[in-house]
Amino acid sequence: MGLLDRAVDKLKAEQAEAPVVAGRPAAREAASDAATEAQEAVGEPMLADDGGTFSTGLQGGPVDIGLSRLAARGFIVPGYPTDSMLLNEYRRIKRQLLFKVAVDQAEVEQPLHSNLILFTSAIDGEGKTFVSTNLAFSISQEVDRSALLIDADVIRRGASRLFGLEQHLGLIDYLKGDVDDITSLFVQPKGLDNLNILPAGTPSEDVNELLASERMRELMEELALQDPERIVLCDASPILMTSEAHILAQLVGQVVLVVRADQTPQHHVENALGYMQPDRFAGLVLNGASRSLAQDGYADYDYGTQ
Repeated sequence: MGLLDRAVDKLKAEQAEAPVVAGRPAAREAASDAATEAQEAVGEPMLADDGGTFSTGLQGGPVDIGLSRLAARGFIVPGYPTDSMLLNEYRRIKRQLLFKVAVDQAEVEQPLHSNLILFTSAIDGEGKTFVSTNLAFSISQEVDRSALLIDADVIRRGASRLFGLEQHLGLIDYLKGDVDDITSLFVQPKGLDNLNILPAGTPSEDVNELLASERMRELMEELALQDPERIVLCDASPILMTSEAHILAQLVGQVVLVVRADQTPQHHVENALGYMQPDRFAGLVLNGASRSLAQDGYADYDYGTQ
């Protein structure tokens, strides 16, 4: 039995003792290791602020985030080969997450906002920014959905740096009350009409308190209800390394745990699963995997190869 199977079995045992949302799918899919270099790059420590002037988002019009550069680093930007294994894997993950959203939105009573999805990992370097970004790209290609990617890892700010948005005002500026209209902070990438990005914003020493504030809770509620067709993806910090991910996990309807194949120690996965609430846990994404599915009837069918 592999690491992923053991982790899922542990969660199932915990779920047996707690209420489970009917029909909840598990996002147990494998992502690609083709962009290992890119994933390591977005996991580097945050660069020191150079003191430059911070700017706003949509007020300046669409922003060039370097789609060709991202494509070269393994991200599934528009125009990615449609027969790619990587693209299809993210489609499978996406479908399971969107299925849960559709189920909840069809309910008369909706206890959780499943269109708010948090991406975390046990420790650093698992590729959660790579996974959440690719899913944001994939969801933005839907006919009747749009995506908002929030850089909620406000200490390392990996997604902001990935897109070159370190000097943009963002989430922290809104939470501090320096900006009243959250939509003015959204950045729309050129060539991606159905995707917006909310950068982390100006570095601050009180990020924990800001994320735990009533203003943050109200913001997430607003984002969940403002546009039913929008899927909000939050790239959060590792759950075993900071308390910020614990705070944010209480505000979303789905939590995805990213695990790097052949790297994440089993005890870290088990400890991370211990923090997951069964009714919010969407599943595991095994990142950087390449394995045969012969046992499932697909001989020589490798996950994550290109």
